[in-house]
Amino acid sequence: MPAWQFVLATLPDYHLVDEWLVEGDIAELRHRTRDMISSAKSPLTINKALDMVSSLGIHPEVSKEWLENVPQLRILGAGERPPQRSNGSAAPAAGKPAPRGAKQPPALSAGKPAPKATERLSNGSAERPPATAAEHVPSEPAGRPPAVAEPLPSGPAEQPEPAGPEERPAKEPFRPLKDVSLTRRCFRQPDGRWWLRIDVTPEHLQGAECPLPSGFAAYLGMSPGVGRTVNSAVGELTLSWQDRPILESLRTLLDDVGAKEGSHLFLTLSDEGVLRARHLPAAAKDADPTAHALRLVGYTAAGGTHEQACRVIATRVGMTGPVGLPDLLIRLRERGDRDLLSLLA
Repeated sequence: MPAWQFVLATLPDYHLVDEWLVEGDIAELRHRTRDMISSAKSPLTINKALDMVSSLGIHPEVSKEWLENVPQLRILGAGERPPQRSNGSAAPAAGKPAPRGAKQPPALSAGKPAPKATERLSNGSAERPPATAAEHVPSEPAGRPPAVAEPLPSGPAEQPEPAGPEERPAKEPFRPLKDVSLTRRCFRQPDGRWWLRIDVTPEHLQGAECPLPSGFAAYLGMSPGVGRTVNSAVGELTLSWQDRPILESLRTLLDDVGAKEGSHLFLTLSDEGVLRARHLPAAAKDADPTAHALRLVGYTAAGGTHEQACRVIATRVGMTGPVGLPDLLIRLRERGDRDLLSLLA
């Protein structure tokens, strides 16, 4: 077993998201970081910014790297100013856009504690454990203005003239940090496709946008900055990826299947680009934990032993060959499927 998987298995309240080991919602933590930096009084030095984010639970040895990876934030060098648009407002620098694809939830309610980010894991292979990144932040040179952390505006920047055919770089497909097989709530069904389970909330029933994990969005062929319209049983639905990948509304689809709060909707795309959906009512409150776990992966056949259930779940999270319960629990922790962990452990 790779060492990093063993470490992750000993931290049941933490999960791996975009190479960060976090407790809570990483999108929420990024949102709080942007708000904190945006509302800070000028001049904001990098050292002051590092001190500020430590109050959110970011470890000091990775706090600078955290700031560098928060979407719509940029660290300016000594004497550097934000680039300007033609109307005089600040704009992202050409050739160095703000990172895309991070989740951006609504503002937190008062009194809700901030999630904690503990350490950054590098993108290692299965045979080699990722190492903790520890970056030394050098002190500012004497006689030079310190670097500052500057929030980037969310509006579109002025676009340069399009390059000729010989100058246009080839566009590479988007590669997520986590494959769909390691993405929470994604399960491979008997048809060979990966389906995303959406746990229906009151907001979904009212027509709110539905966030999609980046690993699943990439599996559907989505990429940052690109939207598309897909057909479904209830008409056209819109997928987009600006700050984060989303399905703009599920209300019509949920109304059509009679979904209620707590029920489950499984989604995927067919070869023809049609959004396919399967609805499962929520498990009964007195349901057996094993049967409940099977329902969360889209399996509803009755009967079977706990061992058989584990084999079904292992197959649906992309594991092959004989798989024991300890290895399955490690995979579920790695993916962040804490609901399944609590039912199977």
